[in-house]
Amino acid sequence: LLNEIAKRRNPGVVISRIELSVDKDGSFLVGGLASTREDLLIFRRAFERSVPFRGAEIPVSVFAKNRDLPFTMNVYVATGTAE
Repeated sequence: LLNEIAKRRNPGVVISRIELSVDKDGSFLVGGLASTREDLLIFRRAFERSVPFRGAEIPVSVFAKNRDLPFTMNVYVATGTAE
């Protein structure tokens, strides 16, 4: 899973935290700092319908700034791949 996360990171995103204790809904947490809103949106989109993931959510409040956005993102693992 760590390699799959790293493959989706773009140069404008620094990952500083990954919590892999998968929740009942098949999600885990990724946190860090994005240079711009667009960098963060690109990173989030990389998890949408992309095996072994099924999407990601970022709180809207994260997008209050244009640059240097600290973020946390819930990433959802596709059913049957969280083990």
